[in-house]
Amino acid sequence: MSWVIHMRTASSSTQLIAKTSVGGTTKDELIAEKEQFEQRQAKLNGQIGRTKKRGEDPSELIEQNRQVSKRIKQIEEKLAEEETDQMAAVEDALVTEVLTTTEVFRDLRNEWSELMSQADVYSPFMMWEWLYPWWKFFGQNKRLRLITVRDGQNRLVGLAPMMLGFVEDGRCDSRVLAFVGSGEEGPRGQYFSFIVATERRNEVLHAIVDRLRQLRGEWNIMKLWRLRQDDLYHAFLDILTQYDDIGVIIERKGAAVRGPLPPTMTEFVDGVPTATRRNYLRNQEGKLKQKYSSVRHEVCTSLQELPRFVDTIHRLNIRRQRSKGEDSSWSSPRRRECYEETTKLLFESGCFRAELLYIDGKPVAGRNGMVRNGTYVAYESGFAPEFAEDRVGVVLIGLCIQDCINSGLTHFDWLTGHNYMYQYLSDEQTLLQLTVFDNSSSSLRYIGSHLWSRGIKAGIKKLVRWPKIKKFLRRIRSK
Repeated sequence: MSWVIHMRTASSSTQLIAKTSVGGTTKDELIAEKEQFEQRQAKLNGQIGRTKKRGEDPSELIEQNRQVSKRIKQIEEKLAEEETDQMAAVEDALVTEVLTTTEVFRDLRNEWSELMSQADVYSPFMMWEWLYPWWKFFGQNKRLRLITVRDGQNRLVGLAPMMLGFVEDGRCDSRVLAFVGSGEEGPRGQYFSFIVATERRNEVLHAIVDRLRQLRGEWNIMKLWRLRQDDLYHAFLDILTQYDDIGVIIERKGAAVRGPLPPTMTEFVDGVPTATRRNYLRNQEGKLKQKYSSVRHEVCTSLQELPRFVDTIHRLNIRRQRSKGEDSSWSSPRRRECYEETTKLLFESGCFRAELLYIDGKPVAGRNGMVRNGTYVAYESGFAPEFAEDRVGVVLIGLCIQDCINSGLTHFDWLTGHNYMYQYLSDEQTLLQLTVFDNSSSSLRYIGSHLWSRGIKAGIKKLVRWPKIKKFLRRIRSK
C-alpha cells in the first residue's frame, strides 16, 4: 500500500489517500473479466441443455462450466477484499483544512478538548480555554490560520493553532507565522506545541507540515516559541528538515524549572537543595502563627469566588513588582480582562487553582496556577511587601505544594522565571525557538538583520544546514 497526495482545490484542503491494487489488476479490469466469464457461463449452460436433449454426454461442458464458476468466485472474493481495503483507506484518510474565522475557533471547544485528552501534550497553554480568549482579545491585526487534521470518520486528530502577523522595522518587511498565544501582548504562555493524537503522530505531523508548506505564499518566516524538547518536537523537526527549500535555526530560549513530587511533604522538604529553604518550609508557618493572632490559607472552590481571588492576586503581584522598582505585566487592563475570562474557562474545566494566605484577616500572599495531566503549573504570584520579612510567599509555596501532593499530583512546574525557583527544584528543561525560513529575498533580509547583525550566532545551540545559511548570508552582503 502506497501513500499519494490528492489536492482538493475547491475546498482548499489536502487529503492523504491509500491507493491499492490486487495482483496488479485494477478493479475495473476485474469487473470486466467477471462479466466475460458470466457471459461464457451463460453460453455453457445453454450448450449443456441442448447436449442433454440430443442424448449426448455433457461431462466435458460441465467441467468447463465448473472452472468458469470457480474463476467467477475468485474474482468476487478479490473484489470484496479490495472493497474492504478501500473502506479501511477511507477510514485512515487524513484531511487538512485551514480555518480562518473566530466563530469557527469558538465552536471547536468540545472537539479540541477531546483531542487534548488523546494527545501527549501536558501544557495548559495549548488548551482551547487558554488560546481562544487570547485570540479574541489580541488577535487584531493578525490573521487566524488554524490548521485542523481529520480522519476518514471526520474525527479531529490534529491541530496547529497558528496566526499570521507582520513585522515592519524599516530594514525588512516579513510575514511571520507563529502559534496563537505566543505574542507579547496578552498573558504569556509557553510549552507551545502542535496537538496530535498519539496513535497517529507521524502521519498527522506530516499532514500539518504539508499544509504549512502550502501556506508559504502567505508567510516567509515561521517562528515557533518556547518549545519543549519532547518526542513530538523531535518528530516535527525530523520531518521539517527533510526539505531542501527551507532552512531552520534552533536557538536556546531559557529553561523551565520542573520536578517530580514525592508521596509526602516531608520527603519533598528533605529533597529541597538549600538548607535555608528547608528550614523555612518546616518552621515558618508555625512562626507566623506564634507572631499573629490569625493565619489562614484559603483555596478558591467556586466560580463565584474566583474573581475575588484573581483580582487580589493581581494586586499583590503589582505591589510586589513596584516595591522592586519594576512594572507588573498585569498593569495592563486589557491583559487583566483577558486573563480573568481565561481563568473562568479554566476553572469550569477543573484545571485552575487559586489560593490566598491571610494574616489577621488581610490577604498577604496569593498564587494561582493550572493543573494538567498530573502537573501543577505555577503561573502568577505576589505578596504584600510589608510582610516580606515574614516569608509569607515561602509559606504559601509550602502550602501549595502540600495540597498538590495531597491531591495526587506527580509534578510541579515553575515555568521560566526567577532564580529562587532553583531553591525548591533543581531539574530544568531547556526551551527552544525554531525560526523556519525559505530562500526568498525577504526571508534572507530578515535572517541577516535579526540574527546575524545582532550577534545571536553566539547563542545558537544548534544550526541545521549551517553551510546553506552561510551561503544565504553571503548573498545578503553581496547585495
